Amino acid sequence: MTHLIIYAFLTNPYYQLVNVRNNTIWNFSSLALEAAPSPYTDSKTALSKNTAYNGYPITLPAKLPKGDYDLIVKESASPVVTDQVTLAKRIKWSGTSLLDPYDRLLEM
Repeated sequence: MTHLIIYAFLTNPYYQLVNVRNNTIWNFSSLALEAAPSPYTDSKTALSKNTAYNGYPITLPAKLPKGDYDLIVKESASPVVTDQVTLAKRIKWSGTSLLDPYDRLLEM
């Protein structure tokens, strides 16, 4: 199930999830929130463009605990921790779906 679609012009995009309450980062490999996932590549997942609606669909991890998260999008063919943030959006996650998503992008 797609929870969110990013409409932007992106090259090699990936995203990360940062818990707002405790600044932990979702590890897509261990399926847990961690202070500093290692290797860095475990803290991100690539986005693929859907040409039918010209956007990047995001399905949030089924095991992601409920809470407020910053969804951080970066671009790089070879992701490293110093990649610049392309865009960020605060989301409210129930554990199964988005709840009243914040209606603004975070300022960079």
